[in-house]
Amino acid sequence: NTMFRRSLGFPPHVVNKVGALHYVDSTIVGMGTSIANFPKSGSWQQIIGTLFKLTDKGDSSWYRGYSVGCDTMPWGLNDQYFRDFKPTFDGGYIMTGFVSVSCQSSQNLWVVKTNCLGFDAPPEAYFVSNADTASYNISFTNASEKTDDVIWNYGDGTADTVHVGDSLWHPTHTYPTSGQYIVTQTAFACGDTAVWVDTVFATAVGISELQNSTVRMYPNPAQNQITLKGLGVKQSKISISNVVGQRLVSVTTNYTKTAIEVTQLPQGVYFVEVSQGGKIVHQQTLIIEN
Repeated sequence: NTMFRRSLGFPPHVVNKVGALHYVDSTIVGMGTSIANFPKSGSWQQIIGTLFKLTDKGDSSWYRGYSVGCDTMPWGLNDQYFRDFKPTFDGGYIMTGFVSVSCQSSQNLWVVKTNCLGFDAPPEAYFVSNADTASYNISFTNASEKTDDVIWNYGDGTADTVHVGDSLWHPTHTYPTSGQYIVTQTAFACGDTAVWVDTVFATAVGISELQNSTVRMYPNPAQNQITLKGLGVKQSKISISNVVGQRLVSVTTNYTKTAIEVTQLPQGVYFVEVSQGGKIVHQQTLIIEN
């Protein structure tokens, strides 16, 4: 039998471990409480619920923290305590405990249900790209959530499968020639998947502002409606075109966020373009699924 002794210095530090499960493969899942900095201020601390997994050698596989809170500070500072947990039939975990709600001067029952990786929500795929205008290099910032594994498909026939912490979690990809490429990121967690699709432009000059756009479009893929936010205070002209360049939808808005109906578009690939003052500020691929 493998035996070990470990002092686990997770950030934040585990201060009150109250349960553990030992599996047939000798891995261990433990539950406890931790001290963490309050998100709205680094000088205030709160107690949060924790769940972690160890390998058969006692090394950390993953660590998750859970909290709920009020929007005010410091009176929104809550303490959360897990007191029991069990494995669930779908391979996840369920924890029960209580929350000391300071903004209400009360204690509430607290229940958290997770998947097999300790995430309390399905995976979310998302990335931001930034082009090097002096080369065909495009760097990607992985902003996916609730996942430890993603596949990058760069749109030029190459792909990478990466785990959180790998060097390619935030990859830089060199394209063979200038042009437009459709990049797909697929995020995985316990059998669930999420997909984010965007268009990047590999060229030597003039397009960095498109890659640094603050505009975000969701959902993508879409079926009934898309929403664009981060449009700014200027008047925006939004167009949706098909792969042969035919403009099928045209919308003008003065709002920073707008919704566009897409139920009339057949299933396929489209290109969304946002211009302000006659200047293109955002371009992105849209996938329609019926």
